[in-house]
Amino acid sequence: MKKITSTKFNLGHVEILANGQYFVAEGIHPVTKQKYTWHDGSPENVHAKDLLPIIEEKALKIVAWFEKRARSIGAILETKNVQSKPSGDNVSNVSDDIKVYQQKPVGLKPYWCINLLKRLDPSCKRKRWISIGMALHHEFRGSHEAFTI
Repeated sequence: MKKITSTKFNLGHVEILANGQYFVAEGIHPVTKQKYTWHDGSPENVHAKDLLPIIEEKALKIVAWFEKRARSIGAILETKNVQSKPSGDNVSNVSDDIKVYQQKPVGLKPYWCINLLKRLDPSCKRKRWISIGMALHHEFRGSHEAFTI
């Protein structure tokens, strides 16, 4: 399993590390300049043999839950290097490669997109619908609202 990283929000993000990766259990975070804290003790009090393995599907569900929860409490997406990931409950088709947005959204309003889509012929070619879906996903950073549109 490769490292899985959630979308980055102003309140943080989730990273699930995999084979050959490690984390810092104590010290000062380089970005926030805050001391690392842990709920229910510390990771140094748990022996590796007592840790349960996690399968990729479960890891993806954890990340999806975090993203959904972050959005529900009004977290704001970071604008620098926001990672393109599935969000919500659709986590079955995750690419091994994490793609980073190359361009910022244009700034379209959801209602503009809805009005434009109403003018399209619903029987247009599949390739066009895929392009429209990808554009909406990018413009609205993979939000549930974009999926609904």
